[in-house]
Amino acid sequence: MPAPHPDKFKMLIKEQAADFFNRQSNRQSLITVTDCTMDKNGRQATIWLTVLPPIHADRALDFAKRSRRDLKEYIAGKIKRRNIPHLDVELAERYNDETAETVKQPSD
Repeated sequence: MPAPHPDKFKMLIKEQAADFFNRQSNRQSLITVTDCTMDKNGRQATIWLTVLPPIHADRALDFAKRSRRDLKEYIAGKIKRRNIPHLDVELAERYNDETAETVKQPSD
């Protein structure tokens, strides 16, 4: 089976990561997978998360980072591909702060 297109592969990783965190989370916070980015050679993938309520974000990120090995095994069982990239997990707020332009709020 040929390797899927990189954009399709990122989408598959994103979907499977969302399913994994939905099944594994303790329900104290809502963990949502917002994006998946990969390096040029496809060996490193970063999964971007948002967490509600935000006060639980650090705890949820710690859980997600501890679960990376299980996440990779889960994805490997769902996606038929020889090489699953090394996975990292980050909060999307940090991603948005680094990449998005600042939107000014209208003044009252």
